[in-house]
Amino acid sequence: MKSKMITSQKLAAWFATGILFLVVTIPASARGNPPVGAGPPAIRDARLEEQRRQVKEARLRSAEMDAGEEAENQKHIAAAIAHMKDDFTRIQVAAQ
Repeated sequence: MKSKMITSQKLAAWFATGILFLVVTIPASARGNPPVGAGPPAIRDARLEEQRRQVKEARLRSAEMDAGEEAENQKHIAAAIAHMKDDFTRIQVAAQ
């Protein structure tokens, strides 16, 4: 019985064969999809699109309302800081 040894030449040949197989089959499988625009048009649901538009508009409106609240909060914070500075000044004057 002959000894079956894997030589580096056989290993390189099998590796090259595997690479060649992948190079040939991968582009062929990618071509299996129809080109863009081929086939029937996409189903368009007018109600779904309208609902999405309304949700998007509602988000934008609420974002505008939040911006006004943020400005109001900043005014309150500025007033509180000014009041604390006045209190601190009074405390310093009273302590002397």
